[in-house]
Amino acid sequence: VGMVYGLDVSDPQAFAAAMGKYWSSPTGTQNPGVAILRQAVAAGESTISHVVSVVYPSYQAMDAAFAINARSEDAAMFQSEVSASVEVVTSSMFESTGLGSLKNEIGFGPGTASLYVFASVSDPVKYGSAFQKMMDSTDTGETDTMLFSIPAGGVGDTTHVVSVTGKSVGAVMAQ
Repeated sequence: VGMVYGLDVSDPQAFAAAMGKYWSSPTGTQNPGVAILRQAVAAGESTISHVVSVVYPSYQAMDAAFAINARSEDAAMFQSEVSASVEVVTSSMFESTGLGSLKNEIGFGPGTASLYVFASVSDPVKYGSAFQKMMDSTDTGETDTMLFSIPAGGVGDTTHVVSVTGKSVGAVMAQ
C-alpha cells in the first residue's frame, strides 16, 4: 500500500537533496515506508515533472508514519525546504492487487524505467482475472508488470494503474 504524488518540481536538485536529508534524519530512519523518486519524461499534457511513491508494508505502517511525521521537526523542515519549489499536482493512495508478474525481480533502483497505464475499471474482478490470464500467457520480456488499485485520489476516474518496469526505457517500450 502507499501514496503516490505527482509533482511539478522547479528545482530538482534541491528537492532530491531535501528528500535525502529527510530519509537520513532520525524521523526518516524510523519511518516504516520506502520512498521512490522518479523523473517523469512523458507526462502528456500534465505539468508533472517528478513522481514520488511512498510504499508501506501495511495501512498500520502508513498510519505510524503519519503519526511520526505529524510531530517531527525533520518532517516540518522537509516541508519548509520544498514548499517554494514543489507543487503537488496529484496525490493518490494505491494498493497492490497481487496480480501481474515479477519474474525478473527488477525493483525500482537507479536507471530503471516505468510506464504507467491508467484505467477506469467498472468490474474489477473480471478485469483482474483477464489481466492475470494475459500475464500468465504473455512473455513479459525484460520487464515486471503489476496491477494496482487506486482506492482514493487519482487522476480523473482512474481506478487502476498497470505498472510496467524494466532496466531501461528500451526494455519497457519493447514490451
